[in-house]
Amino acid sequence: MKNNNIEDPVTKLRNSIEIVSGHQGNKDAVLDYQKLFSIIINESSKSYMNRFVDDYNKHGGYFHYKKIVAYFREIIIAINPEYFYPNMLVSTIIEGIHHQIFFAQHLPSLTDKIRDEKELAEFYINLALTQIQK
Repeated sequence: MKNNNIEDPVTKLRNSIEIVSGHQGNKDAVLDYQKLFSIIINESSKSYMNRFVDDYNKHGGYFHYKKIVAYFREIIIAINPEYFYPNMLVSTIIEGIHHQIFFAQHLPSLTDKIRDEKELAEFYINLALTQIQK
């Protein structure tokens, strides 16, 4: 992970948002990260916006997603221990990134034109830091 051996929580947050936005995918990996990322964008909301969400949750179906949110939350708390809404901010960032990419691909009138994943990541980094550092 890009955050190994990094102490500065702002740098960790920046790196984490870049990864979620697709900006830091490993180009040399065996997996096709672009295809995997496309599946995540197109299918992620469907995994929990269904009538079985409580059953899936009870059986650990969202364990990894919750683990990612907890990881982000700890970074946010390291930046500002008094920030009152870390979980809400994290889920807003993650889902917001996914929605903006989906909108850009399928419903462009619902978003603004962005050049690339780096620009999208910068939007959410600025949003997060503005909120956290108030």
